[in-house]
Amino acid sequence: MSVGAGEILRCASVIAQAADGEASFRSAISRCYYAAYHAARVWHLALPVPGSAGYRKTGRHETLVNQLYQPGLRRERPEYWQSIALARMLNRGRLLRQQADYRIEAKVDREQMLGALANSAAIVRQCGV
Repeated sequence: MSVGAGEILRCASVIAQAADGEASFRSAISRCYYAAYHAARVWHLALPVPGSAGYRKTGRHETLVNQLYQPGLRRERPEYWQSIALARMLNRGRLLRQQADYRIEAKVDREQMLGALANSAAIVRQCGV
């Protein structure tokens, strides 16, 4: 049985509640981003028409953000605007996760962690997973 986005988000929440320093702030940020990523990916895959990834070669995470920013749906559909909103939120989480995972010289604090957790929870909720 595979783990779902909600379960990953709960794990991130547990890490955040016990967080007592920068290493655990970074860990919670990373976990909650992955919950959001997987929820957004499942939501995107369920669309009748996938979004455009554009012409630039990017990694999986940036590709999903690009696809969400450029939905293959008509503007009249509510999913079109939901896709763009998800792209903005997911990209915010993606950039913070990159900072938390790779930029050791950058300070990561509790407020960033709590913001990342709220952002990811909103994404998971909007995706309905």
